[in-house]
Parts: sequence; C-alpha cells; structure tokens
Amino acid sequence: MNTFDTVVVGAGIAGITAANLLRGAGQRVALASLRQIYGEDVPDPVDYWITRWGGDPYSMGSYSYVAVGASHEDHDAMATPAGGTVHLAGEATWSTDPATVNGALLSGHRAAERILGEPIDLAQLQAVDS
Repeated sequence: MNTFDTVVVGAGIAGITAANLLRGAGQRVALASLRQIYGEDVPDPVDYWITRWGGDPYSMGSYSYVAVGASHEDHDAMATPAGGTVHLAGEATWSTDPATVNGALLSGHRAAERILGEPIDLAQLQAVDS
C-alpha cells in the first residue's frame, strides 16, 4: 500500500443533507464518515474547501454529457492519471454510466484502487452503515 502525506477527499450529496452542509456542517460530517470507515486515527484536516456546485455560474449544477464530436472514450481519457499522481474521479470520468451517481461512485472506486495500488471490495464499502 502506498503512503501519502496529503489526502484529498471528494464527495457529492443532495437534498436536506446538502443544505445542511452548505450551512457549515460539511467538514464535521466528512470527518465523522472517514473515522467511521477507517477508525479514530484519522487526523483532523489542515484545511478544507466545500464547493457550491449548484451555485457555480459555469455549471449551475449540471452533469456531463457527450458533446457533438466527442465520444464516451473521452470520459475515460479524463480519468487517466496525470503524471501518475493526479487522479480525477466523478461521473464525467466514467464512460459507461456518465451523468449518474453510479458513475461517480464507480469512478471514485477506480481512482482509490489506482492510488492504493490494490483492489478494494466495492461490496464491502457499500455495506458500511452511515
């Protein structure tokens, strides 16, 4: 397993939970989830950033789509690690299920496996109680 000094976590949520996070609970909820999965040794973050995707004037909460002249392979190309160290995930990087929560989940799983350099049992992750 690889060891890293910096870990970046991205997550997407919706509805009432999203509204609560916009009011400032995001960092607390994310840290509680990480500690539930990985144990109490997960350190406090040195910094955090919560995007306001739904209010972004360039996306306005939109999902990806295949533009004219593009192909579904372009989604996978975006997921290719840059320099072997920058890993992108999200529904826009999953060619067989873009613009879906499932595509976002599976792309995050793929990125995590690439970063860790070992397989992760997706069924086991989905079984974690929240």
